[in-house]
Amino acid sequence: MTASTRIDIDPTAPIVDYEPTPIEAGTTDRAVNRLRVVSGRGPDCAAASVVECQLEAAPPTAALVFADTVLRRVLEVSDRRRPMAQLRPLVTATLFDAMSSWPRHTRTDGVAVLRRVRLRTAREQDGLATAIEVFATFSRGPRLHAAAGRIEIVGGRWQFVALQLG
Repeated sequence: MTASTRIDIDPTAPIVDYEPTPIEAGTTDRAVNRLRVVSGRGPDCAAASVVECQLEAAPPTAALVFADTVLRRVLEVSDRRRPMAQLRPLVTATLFDAMSSWPRHTRTDGVAVLRRVRLRTAREQDGLATAIEVFATFSRGPRLHAAAGRIEIVGGRWQFVALQLG
């Protein structure tokens, strides 16, 4: 006798959005998180300390504008609506070479549309963000896809150094 692996799901049940509410960019009155760190082992461990950590700083607006613009251009290149050469100044040479090997066939599953772009500061130097992680979603036809990448300041300007389209 085998157990059934069928799961009954109500197709009319509402879908819950588990994404946290967005935090306004540029707010200066961020709360300080307090973590309680306990060292040692056993119940008689009394050495405890409080560790303070600041919430990460909001990425610069210029990085958001750059990431949004480049992701739109990358999707246009993947749909063959824009020539690949227009991406050369926006990405590193290594990434451009990798993107040049994309298939040259015309897509039949629809045009890619960028939906949402989120950024997270990955590295700071002297209080300024020098590397940003990029997370995005885009749709192509009825399907929703994800994109992830990293932008860094190279030669005084933002450039994509890594990109993954899912």
